[in-house]
Amino acid sequence: MRNQVGAIERVTHRREGGFVFESLLYYATNLLSLSIAVWAAIEWLTTGQDFTRSLSLIPFLYQGTIFYSSIINFGLQFSIVSYVLVRKGERPAYSILLSGLLLISFIWSFELIYQGLLGHWSYLMEPQVWFLALSGGLPAMAVGGRSKWSLLTSFLFVIVTGVWFLGGFPQSLLTPHYIYDFPSKLPLGMAFPLNALSKGLLSSFFVSWFLPSVKWPKRA
Repeated sequence: MRNQVGAIERVTHRREGGFVFESLLYYATNLLSLSIAVWAAIEWLTTGQDFTRSLSLIPFLYQGTIFYSSIINFGLQFSIVSYVLVRKGERPAYSILLSGLLLISFIWSFELIYQGLLGHWSYLMEPQVWFLALSGGLPAMAVGGRSKWSLLTSFLFVIVTGVWFLGGFPQSLLTPHYIYDFPSKLPLGMAFPLNALSKGLLSSFFVSWFLPSVKWPKRA
């Protein structure tokens, strides 16, 4: 009997120790994620540039040119999803894993749409790109749930991206230019706001799978 009690106590101790480690890992990853977002915001404000040519501070994350707004978006999405999952009672380690997968899924889902609108059809045939795009999307659908927020954000994303495309699909990275010579071309100054807004809406769509559904007031 005493041996059984001792075994139970050891198992309980290991579980508690594992949970403490998961909690520390959860706070550390969220602190890092938010720190990167804050760093990007400070760099954006101080340099006056919309993008960075190289993330020398975090070379393991990305090498190349990227908008500061995208970095902020990545950090906020990861932290919000992991926080919501923990608040719903999920284990910290599980929330970190799913948040990371969802972030990868968002990045490559936007890349698929973006490259498709550019007319790079060969890019859409790459199986590894589809694998990365679905890596977090499918688990999110299994764990989360569709809500009015997801319908709203997906609708707004389609509208904003459609306006961006029909307006000549202007680009502002490095050299401002139009992709298509449509009659109804938007000003080149709209390229960055539309890029950032479309990414923000698609990211919000992914996040909305984990937000509680809001009941709209019924009409009398």
